[in-house]
Amino acid sequence: MKTKNRQALLYDDNCPLCAAYTTAFVKAGLLQKENRIAFSSINIRQFPLDTNRARHEIPLVDLETGEVKYGVDALAEILNQKLPFIKPVLSIRWVHWLFKKLYSFISYNRKIIVAKPSFAKGCFDCSPDYSFKHRVALAFFTSVLAGLMLLQLAGLYISSAYNPWFLAWFIIPLSLIFRKTKQQAADILVHSGITMLLSTIFLFFSLKIFSWLFTFSWPVMACSILVSAIIFFHQLKRRVLFHNNEYAACNSA
Repeated sequence: MKTKNRQALLYDDNCPLCAAYTTAFVKAGLLQKENRIAFSSINIRQFPLDTNRARHEIPLVDLETGEVKYGVDALAEILNQKLPFIKPVLSIRWVHWLFKKLYSFISYNRKIIVAKPSFAKGCFDCSPDYSFKHRVALAFFTSVLAGLMLLQLAGLYISSAYNPWFLAWFIIPLSLIFRKTKQQAADILVHSGITMLLSTIFLFFSLKIFSWLFTFSWPVMACSILVSAIIFFHQLKRRVLFHNNEYAACNSA
């Protein structure tokens, strides 16, 4: 209990992912509620932080010694209270390297993954730097995964002869990136990839579950496609607004 009381985790309250997992730490008894501190609520000079690093890796501050751990090491310190194998596993060099790469992949893309406008203000802007390579990696991952799932659905429920048509959705986002800056083009591809992936995941697993439980029927498929389409257009609307707001803010700055 002493360990939890003397540690403060500083999180980006403009990031729903950060807010969710830090809340989970509190509910699991790994962190005291008062020691889960939002960046927007503090004067950053209160803590001995590397401010640039803190924008990209969540910091865990020891309030007694002033020691700060960041990112993977900070999360491992908290999780190790109930999962004592975490630290020994991360002491393996290649495992630590792999998790740091995964953490960076998510951290640099955290704003665009959720696509939620910033609301909290404070003296410290903890938004991550823009990373083109991380954007391209996310666009590639989401697009390929969604494409593979669509191809499997096409083979299972329609005909393999129609598989190429299920890749036609790539044409639309690609057609939108002409005459865009490199940064805008990458962001558009990410938004389209995430939108398609989320709707495809629902379609894929709903059809799989129904096929396991019941005899396949076209009404079931039609309902799954309808809900998938609703998810698609909801995400599309949300991401168009987010994208436009982000670049409007950049142009006015």
